[in-house]
Amino acid sequence: MKNYIPTHKDEVLFYLKKHKTITAMEGFTKLFIVDLAGCIRDLRKIYNITDVWVERQNYYGRITKYKKYIFKGKKQGVK
Repeated sequence: MKNYIPTHKDEVLFYLKKHKTITAMEGFTKLFIVDLAGCIRDLRKIYNITDVWVERQNYYGRITKYKKYIFKGKKQGVK
């Protein structure tokens, strides 16, 4: 039997179950995933994942916005 290699979706799901939230920057720096939004889109078919816009001042003093994805658990009635 071959060793199991987790997909990006597997890694994102494991991270969300452990930390409850993830941002695109965390996805890139901690999981090396560039298309976090694509993984979240696919995971939303089975799991309740919401998002909120976060505003934060950057290094240059400008306000920037980014999404924080929040894990809410598995959807009811989905296998």
